[in-house]
Amino acid sequence: MKSKKKVTWVVMLLSLLLVLTGCSENQQVIFDAALKMQNVTSLQQQTTMTFKLSGSGFDPAVQQQVDMATAFMNNAKLDLKVKTSGNEEKTINKSQVDINLAMQGMNIAIPIWVDSDLAASTPKVTEIVKLPQIATASLPPQFASKE
Repeated sequence: MKSKKKVTWVVMLLSLLLVLTGCSENQQVIFDAALKMQNVTSLQQQTTMTFKLSGSGFDPAVQQQVDMATAFMNNAKLDLKVKTSGNEEKTINKSQVDINLAMQGMNIAIPIWVDSDLAASTPKVTEIVKLPQIATASLPPQFASKE
């Protein structure tokens, strides 16, 4: 009886171990791709996100704010276009990101450029962000005219 119990535990443990450590064919493909990404020196990527917000059952004052946010956010669309390149040693990298946000009849474009050089003894990172006009309006007067 005691040996049967031990065998049962061993079989259950091995089954659990196989289930937790095994990969399906799709998971193996993703894992292999992730390993190959470590050797990539240039990349171009596009991501599009849309938003859907809803809420109900709140206090009337809060519900009004939720409804306003819902009207503003629903069907908003965020597009990200990323281009990046670097060297094999992963010490020098140049990237360009174009962010476009479209919501409620408003289009906001934010281009970003990043150059990084980690090869020298002092790392150097340069970031350039072109602020949209809606953001520059809220800057202090000495910076409001700058892009």
